[in-house]
Parts: sequence; C-alpha cells; structure tokens
Amino acid sequence: MYFIIRFFKIEIDSTRLFGLDILRALAILFVIYQHAGNYLPIVLKEKYNVFVFDGVSIFFVLSGFLIGRILIQLYSKPNFKTKDLLVFWNRRWLRTLPNYFLALCLLILLNFAFNPSFTIRSITKYLFFLQNFNSPHPSFFPESWSLSVEEWFYFIIPIGLLFLTKGLKLNTRKSVLLIVFTLIIFTTLFRYYKFATHEISSLGDWDLLFRKQVLTRLDSIMYGVLGSYFFYYHSKNWFKHRLKLFWVGLLLILSAKILSIFNLKPTLGVYNFVFSFSVFAIGVLMIIPYLSSIKSGKGFLSKIIIRTSVISYAMYILHLSLVQFWIIDRINWQNSYLNSNLIITVKFLLFWVLTFFLSHILYKYFERPIMNLRKAKTS
Repeated sequence: MYFIIRFFKIEIDSTRLFGLDILRALAILFVIYQHAGNYLPIVLKEKYNVFVFDGVSIFFVLSGFLIGRILIQLYSKPNFKTKDLLVFWNRRWLRTLPNYFLALCLLILLNFAFNPSFTIRSITKYLFFLQNFNSPHPSFFPESWSLSVEEWFYFIIPIGLLFLTKGLKLNTRKSVLLIVFTLIIFTTLFRYYKFATHEISSLGDWDLLFRKQVLTRLDSIMYGVLGSYFFYYHSKNWFKHRLKLFWVGLLLILSAKILSIFNLKPTLGVYNFVFSFSVFAIGVLMIIPYLSSIKSGKGFLSKIIIRTSVISYAMYILHLSLVQFWIIDRINWQNSYLNSNLIITVKFLLFWVLTFFLSHILYKYFERPIMNLRKAKTS
C-alpha cells in the first residue's frame, strides 16, 4: 500500500491558481474526450461531438495569458538585459521541449521498426517546428501541430518586444499593445486571404488549412497576451467586472460551438474559416478574470482537477500517437472473444486509463525532474 501511495503521489506547487487549473483541466479533458470518440460508431459520433469544445484553443489563450504576464514583468524591469531573455527561453524550452523530443524519438523508433516506408527525412521539419508553419500538418505525430504554434509564439513575441523596447525605444506598455494588435490583425487577414484564394470543399480543409497552421492561429495566443496586459496594467477593472465578463464569455463560447455545427454552410463560411477562432478565443479570454480570482479549491474533486491540470502536458503529448495509434490500435481485437460493442467499450475506457496512467509516469519520472533542474539552473 505504501508503494502504491508513493507511486501516485506528485508534488503540487502551492502557488497554483485553482481557477486556472480548472480551465487547464477542462482543456485537456476536451482534447482527450474528442479523440476518444474515434472509437465510436459514426452513428453515435454526431451526438457525442456536441459536447466537444476546442480544448487546444483554450490552451492557446491560457498560455498567452500566463506567458504574457511573464514577458510584461520581464520587460518592465528597470535593469532588463538581453541575457534575461535567454533565461526566459531556457526556462520555457526546458518546460516544453523534453517531453516533445522524447515523444518524437519514440515515434521515430517505432516507425523505423514497423513502417518500412518511413524515412528520417520526412520528419526533419519537426526538429524546428516547421511541419505546419504555413502548410498542412503531415499525418506523423498529428497532435504536435499546436506545439509548433506555441513554440513560434515563444520565439517571435520576445524578439518583437526586444525590437520595440530596445530598438524603437517604446515603453513596454505600448510595445505589448502594438505587437498584440499587429499579430491579431495580420493573422485574421491572412485567414481571410486563404479563404478567398483557396477552394474549400470539406471540413478537412478547414482543419488542415486554417485550424492547424502556425500563421493562421497565432492570434488565439495573442488574445491571451491581451488579457495579461489588462491584468497587469488594469488589475482593478480586471477583477471588478469578472462575473459579468464570465457570463458573456460563456455565451460567446456556446455561440461559437453552435455556429460551428453549421461550418460548411455557405452563408457561414467566412465566419467559420476566418472569425470563429477569434470569437472562441475572446470568449475564453473573458472567463479568465473570474477564474483567476479563484485561488484554491477544496475536496476530492479539486484534487482530481489539480492533478489533471498538472499532468495535462504529458497527457497531450502521449494520448494520440503513442497511446491510441501505437498501443490500443495495434492490439488484434478481432481475435479476441469480445463482441463488437464490448470491444468499443474496452477501447474507449482503455484509452482514458492508459492516458492518465502513462501521463502520470511521464510527469513524475521525466517532466517533473527536468522542471526541478530548471529551477535549480535559473534560481
């Protein structure tokens, strides 16, 4: 019993905001829930997908909010130096890259072993997060599309702020607003350009040409950065209207979901391909003031929420390519003694169990030790 308790015990930072843990946990659960639906019959998926919300977009806005606060604090330091930016990148990349490259290496080894047509040349772009910069994401490691968006955000925004604050001598406040609105406008116009110049014929086109490319999705993160601006410079108003903003934000999120059901209707085409990402991101942004005011949670449910939030990155990295494609889908279910309905149920449940279990292992024995090393190196 002691071994089991020790095995499942993980460190939880006391500085965590429970409200943001709720949002992060919901985001990853929406992602896992959506991909668990791959095991359901087509006749059930339409109703099942009614409860699917865009978890990745939630991650984008939340990431922009959290990283935006760090960058504003960094560039607002009176003694800010370029080496501080290097420290920021070091901390970010020690947080995100180890899990990514571990999963990438495992997938490369598995493909070399079991996929005769696989070549190392086909994945070189993954080393620099260029696999979907301005082109459809390949089928290999499909969930990594969002990590490319995140990593380019970590790289572009700090450099842009450095140019504006050091090169053009603008203050941090003006620099943040300028870079936020520049990227939001650019990304939105770029989506409109693609919509006007490409022949769109299916939901797959929306997914690969608009939803999963770096240059078409940076604005989702920038809405989060805009939130960090208001949090930092207008903190009083940020919290003063938090409840009203929360309900308006929920309304926007639900409206975006309802409209997404009609995503191939010609009358709603420009909305779904160009503006739907903005509406959803703004909705998520508007619920953050209220959630950021929730400091802690109590009870068993709060512990589950916090734990899910803590291992969310490991869950995202493992759940699709490794757990679903390379473990569950490799089992010869047809030779089992289970009927088809029972096979569907077992696959569905096994996907959830393995995702949580393996993510716990990855977090505790790989991700967390590296994060501790990061603290030691940058303290």
